[in-house]
Amino acid sequence: MKETISLFVKDFSFIERWFYPLGNKRSLQEVEAMYQVIRTMWFDYRDLFPNKGTYKTVRRLFVKYAAEAYLEARFQGKISLYEMSPELLQEMRFKSRQGWLSKSTFYWIERCIIEDNYPVRDTAKREKLLRML
Repeated sequence: MKETISLFVKDFSFIERWFYPLGNKRSLQEVEAMYQVIRTMWFDYRDLFPNKGTYKTVRRLFVKYAAEAYLEARFQGKISLYEMSPELLQEMRFKSRQGWLSKSTFYWIERCIIEDNYPVRDTAKREKLLRML
């Protein structure tokens, strides 16, 4: 993971390329796992960042591309957005308010979460997601 974070810091365009390696797409499980690393990278890999602005940019761009990946998978009928972690949804909402994620992208995420009627095993997670909207 440290090598990947290092590449993100050196070249921001690698963040987008990480989502589509060699024409393929990352699985959403990989995106969730990397998001957990992104959440703690300031503490775990602080030595890689020249300043806090670079850290924030890496995090913002990752959340932006993660939102697009989730929406793409949802519109292809591969997932329900209830599979997204509540922490990632909350961060998407914050980034939308800050202008780093388009309001239309977050609008569709909200809409899909509300409209999806897939059975969810973890009703507490579902309720938490709905409360966050």
